[in-house]
Amino acid sequence: MTLSLKDPTLFHQQACIDGAWIDADSRQVITVTNPATSGMIGTVPDMGVEETRRAITAAEALQTGMVGVNTGLISVPGAIMLKALS
Repeated sequence: MTLSLKDPTLFHQQACIDGAWIDADSRQVITVTNPATSGMIGTVPDMGVEETRRAITAAEALQTGMVGVNTGLISVPGAIMLKALS
């Protein structure tokens, strides 16, 4: 299936852990399908325990450097995420 995104670089079939787009350690993937058409959209890595631990460790480290979004100030990674979502 071809997705029609304004910015196709936003479509990733990897997981972002600690600022890097990575595959699962096992290289296994899960197929993502469109429920309306049953067509394949893409894949996501089938992450396991070790990848989950690395993601949690990275998220905890990032939280220590963040300022609350409600104050109008956010971290640099948070600003990047907000830009990607807008």
